[in-house]
Amino acid sequence: MSKTSVVRARIEPKLKQEVEEILSELGISFSEAINIFAAQIKITNGIPFEIKRAKKPNKETIEAMFDIKNEKDLLVFDGKEYLENFKNRSKKINETNQRK
Repeated sequence: MSKTSVVRARIEPKLKQEVEEILSELGISFSEAINIFAAQIKITNGIPFEIKRAKKPNKETIEAMFDIKNEKDLLVFDGKEYLENFKNRSKKINETNQRK
């Protein structure tokens, strides 16, 4: 099949450069990537990946992010202490669940 159609698209220069670098490492051109994308749209009868808005964090998450940013109420554990605490809590939870 001959490739005779021309597609023009506007894209931010920085994004184009970053994508071209990735595609170069993959050994394909921008044009080939667009053809792959178009073929996948045809095969899947839609966009070949999920498109959705990012979930907005709830109030508790926003407060936690604010606290982290402001280094408020942070607990610091060394790796070994944290792991031991986690194992102990997990063990107690499992024991409680088994009794039910």
